[in-house]
Amino acid sequence: ILVHNLAQRSSLIDYISSILKKTSNIHSLKIIYNHTGEPFINIEKLSSIIPRSIKHLQISITNLDEMKNILEQLNQLSSVTFYSLNMSYYYEDIMKWIKVKQKNSIYRRGLRCIHIWLEISMNNNNNNGKNSMKKVFHRIRHKQIS
Repeated sequence: ILVHNLAQRSSLIDYISSILKKTSNIHSLKIIYNHTGEPFINIEKLSSIIPRSIKHLQISITNLDEMKNILEQLNQLSSVTFYSLNMSYYYEDIMKWIKVKQKNSIYRRGLRCIHIWLEISMNNNNNNGKNSMKKVFHRIRHKQIS
């Protein structure tokens, strides 16, 4: 768990960047903050510093555009969870966008969040990984129907 004191002179992006530069084998990253309705972090800048090794991301967002930016910029992700107090306001727009832009993805709505398993996982050249992801997706779909 990393805590950033906003009273420090360095920006949060610089703080996160310096930590990520010192790591080489991180596959999951969680950046959650108290929602105030105002963006706490510049998503475009954040997207530019997240290493390609990150495959699973959990992050707070304040609007639909932030979600789109993350999905478009971080195409190495296998899964992502977006958290927002306002998720219910744009959940339908998110679902429509995912169906168009991330066709083979699966999503599941949670309380103030949406979990998305991205199509890149199914396009993996490793057949064992491909088959295991298909099994996971099948179980998720089956739970959504029941």
